Amino acid sequence: KHREEIVGKRFLCVNSAGKAKLSKPPDLDWRAGIIRAASHKDPKHPELSVLVEFDNADWKRREWIRVYEDPFAAFLVEETLTWHVRNPDETPSPALNFNSYIDRVGVWEQALKPI
Repeated sequence: KHREEIVGKRFLCVNSAGKAKLSKPPDLDWRAGIIRAASHKDPKHPELSVLVEFDNADWKRREWIRVYEDPFAAFLVEETLTWHVRNPDETPSPALNFNSYIDRVGVWEQALKPI
């Protein structure tokens, strides 16, 4: 079971503005950060806005994002913690598993998934 609320969770997103072809998800300009507040408890609400703090940005530069209205090609939110093995001879490492809220680039159709 995972935490239902999205506040405090990590997210990944790709803005689709100006992208001519979105066919290779690993090559896109992914941004990551933490969701600090949400306008609705239901993450599927069509007017959901989230206050985000992007990684490598000053914490004072938080911004509100309209998840389903802004031009995102992908918006993924942390769901569970999993174990990941990069090489068969390595010890598994913890990794975050993400849930797709918006996926216009086919992230979940790829053989490799973001963790």
